[in-house]
Amino acid sequence: MSQTNVTTDPGAAAQPVHTAFTVSVTPALFAERAAFAKKGLIGLIFSLVISIAISVTLLRRYLESSGLLPLTPMKLFVIVLMCAPTLYSLGRLIVRLLRHRGLRRALRVLVPGQVMRIERLGLVLRHSDHVEYLPWAQVAAVRGVRRWDTPGPELRVERTDGTHWAVPFAILDVLPGGIDGGLYAYSGGRLNLDMIVCDDIWSGKGR
Repeated sequence: MSQTNVTTDPGAAAQPVHTAFTVSVTPALFAERAAFAKKGLIGLIFSLVISIAISVTLLRRYLESSGLLPLTPMKLFVIVLMCAPTLYSLGRLIVRLLRHRGLRRALRVLVPGQVMRIERLGLVLRHSDHVEYLPWAQVAAVRGVRRWDTPGPELRVERTDGTHWAVPFAILDVLPGGIDGGLYAYSGGRLNLDMIVCDDIWSGKGR
C-alpha cells in the first residue's frame, strides 16, 4: 500500500501528475503464495494416504466378519461410513488442486508489480499484455466475490458494459479494508469495496 506520484501507465517512469493509491503483487508475496499452495497440497496428499489405509483396514476386518453379501441397507451404510474419511480427504484434495490451478493461473498472468491503481479520475488496471484506464463513469461496482476454484475470494472490478477485471485477494499486498478506503477517498465517496458476500475474509495470510 502506498501513495506515489505516477502516470496512468504503470510501465512508464513516474511523473508528478497526481497522487494515487496502488495495489501490487510483490516478489516475496508471490513466492509465499506459491509455497503455501504447494505445502497445502503435500499435506492433503499425505492425509489422503492415511485415510485410505484406515478405510481399507476397517473394511477388510468388517467384510471378513460379515461378508459383502447380502448387501443390506445397514451394511451399505456401514461401508460408506468406513469410507467417509477417504472420501472427505479426496474431496479436499480435489478442491485444493483446483484452487492451486487457479492461483498458478493468476500468478502467470499477474507478474510482480502494480496490478491496480486508484486515481482521482478512475482506475488503472493491469492485464497480462496491456494496461487499461477505466474512468469512474465506466465503473459499475468494485466487490469481493467468492470463487470455490481459487484460494479465497477475488477482487472484481465490474464495468458498466457488463464485463469485469478480477484478481485473487490472496496475492495482493493490500487488505480489503485498505482498498475500500482508497476507493472511497479517490472516487470522492462514489464507490466502496462491496464485501457483503465475503464478510469472513481472512486477515491476510491466506487459507
